[in-house]
Amino acid sequence: MLKREANFRRTGYLVSIILLVLAVACGTTATPTQPPDTGAAPAAQTQQQAQPQAEPTAAAEAMGIAPTQAPAAQAATQSSAAPAAPSPTATPVPAAMPQTESSGKDSIIVVIPTEPDALSPWSTGSAETSSIVSYNWGEPLVWLDTTTLQLGPTTSTTGWEQVAPDRWRFSLRKGVKFVNGEPWNAETAAWNINHNGDPQIGLGFGVHGPMTGTVVDDYTIDITCGHANYNEGATQSCPILPGDITGVAFQAPAWWQSTEEDVRDRTTVGFGAYRFDGYVPGVSVESVAYEDYLPSGRDDLPAPAIPNVQYVWRLETTVRSAMIQAGEADHTYLLNVEDISNVPKSISMPQWEVEGFYIDTLWHPMLKQTGFRQALVHAINCQEIVEEIFNSATTCTPLPGVIGMPGITEHNGSYWEFDPDKSRQLLEQAGYDGEEIRIIGREGRVPKQPEVYEAMAGYWEAVGIKGKVEVTERSLWRSIRNCGVGNAVSEAGEITAQNLAEPPTNCEGSSGSGHLIEFTPEWPSLDFGRPAGRLLNCYYFQSRVCDADMQALLEQARAATLEEGRADLLEQLADRMKEDVLFIGVFQAFEIHGLAEDLEFEPRPDQRLRVAEMWWN
Repeated sequence: MLKREANFRRTGYLVSIILLVLAVACGTTATPTQPPDTGAAPAAQTQQQAQPQAEPTAAAEAMGIAPTQAPAAQAATQSSAAPAAPSPTATPVPAAMPQTESSGKDSIIVVIPTEPDALSPWSTGSAETSSIVSYNWGEPLVWLDTTTLQLGPTTSTTGWEQVAPDRWRFSLRKGVKFVNGEPWNAETAAWNINHNGDPQIGLGFGVHGPMTGTVVDDYTIDITCGHANYNEGATQSCPILPGDITGVAFQAPAWWQSTEEDVRDRTTVGFGAYRFDGYVPGVSVESVAYEDYLPSGRDDLPAPAIPNVQYVWRLETTVRSAMIQAGEADHTYLLNVEDISNVPKSISMPQWEVEGFYIDTLWHPMLKQTGFRQALVHAINCQEIVEEIFNSATTCTPLPGVIGMPGITEHNGSYWEFDPDKSRQLLEQAGYDGEEIRIIGREGRVPKQPEVYEAMAGYWEAVGIKGKVEVTERSLWRSIRNCGVGNAVSEAGEITAQNLAEPPTNCEGSSGSGHLIEFTPEWPSLDFGRPAGRLLNCYYFQSRVCDADMQALLEQARAATLEEGRADLLEQLADRMKEDVLFIGVFQAFEIHGLAEDLEFEPRPDQRLRVAEMWWN
């Protein structure tokens, strides 16, 4: 076995089942469940730390998913019943950035892995676009404090309450405006919700599903949750909607509707801490602090301390780390373990997502057989991948979730047994005759992706499976990924044998061209309902799984509160995903950040990267 010396400490974390059970058992509809002790919350690890980290918890009830809780106010836990007369969250007391002596620096250079393929949050879901656009030029309605695991308001909101099983009421912050001067109010908020919630044009339907926005008064809107089957007018209970919309982006409606598409793709007109200030294709993106940004007063959503930001890109981790070392850049992320010694300062942070693969369970003659998919996973020595490629810096993770969060247990969260003999036996039973299994992947999303693809193909070859690795250009990978069963089922409006018989023809990528398609599903709401809604959903445009009975179970689970058995229903879905191998997870993703010596930053585990949270020491 290859041994490496690296100044890195394993940071993969498991969730505390005991605290989760206590949180669920103690929560009532009248008294909010208390968040776990902050000493057990996710924390970044720097090279200089000597003491082991406490393991964080992910008790869903401790996240403040129902009406948000002000420092001195009471709020109800999640429930499908309408609260009697809940009060919107009070605005938190403003908190200052850490008090340090000014360095005199007013700019930062961030080097990212690849050039973004768009600069609009509505044009693509790419990580590169998101790292610049979604949480710097914009801000969602709801923000998760990853230290306390509590949801809270942002620049755009002051609070919310559930007023019906399928409806949430949001109070908007007055005085906020988009960077072009358009006002932020109930009318512009409702337009954005309707845009994001339209199944034909919005993004994220495996996350929050269809939704509509309705004006209540000038600074109050209702969000109504549509049914997962997209039937017009049909609604569905949505007990954790606030946690599911932490990634929804907002833009100035009048600007968007009057601007050509190619222009919209190259910028964002939001109300975040920064604003767009220029783009030279192939060279850089410029960003400056938004002078009229209105902070919410939260510690974890500060106003910018560094007014000028330049983004550049280099794919090779050695080049990016060398730029940090030479002072040509100040921050980068997604470095490899071996790069740690080549940067002045590094921080490692496990991420709430898994590196894994969609599987064509519907149309490929071998992959549609459960036994053959089981043969694939029993051939993979995941522990060796983690040890050899990542120096034990992460953990094997079969499903998108961590043990302890609703739906994920020791049973379904533990990796498949490495058993080549069992794999060969299953291959024989499936009648495998050398059909090619293609791995369609990209590079630069998480560390060492091509090496993982090749390792998997090598394990398969050892038991007689013909695997072919194809690392594609990102736009091609995305078009293939996005051509799933939902494109056929949603157009037909129902699940039938006829619309499942052949791959969809109404999308750009041929679904048959990707047998296994690399993907990194995340769980920022710390609930298996989100990844299940993408991977197991007949109506989701990326999904390669569709079963009428499982669809009914999915819709029941996503509409249920914890008191109504949500965790048990999600567990049934997770058990099915694991046992039938409806998704192949490999390892929990992690990020290694490289920083200039005098740059301070505490990364988050949910990939929300805000430059406003950085400052010069």
